Amino acid sequence: MNRGLGKLLLAAAEEHSRRMGWTCTGTSLSVLASNERACRCYSGAGFKKESSRSASWGKKGHIASDWQRWKKVTKDAYDKKSPVG
Repeated sequence: MNRGLGKLLLAAAEEHSRRMGWTCTGTSLSVLASNERACRCYSGAGFKKESSRSASWGKKGHIASDWQRWKKVTKDAYDKKSPVG
């Protein structure tokens, strides 16, 4: 399996945002902790795990799922000068 499609899609999305002129300093996403392939993909694309939490849903409180929040700070965020002298 591991064909690198996820990494290519992430790179294409970042390139598209640059072409559109969007000035983002980072990207955040959430993923099920059990989705190990996605976690490896995000890690390989430069994302860092920021936090984890459990969530349940529905009136009966269905089984909780462990979610992870990942973040990637773009190079542009480091290139911008601080507004404070």
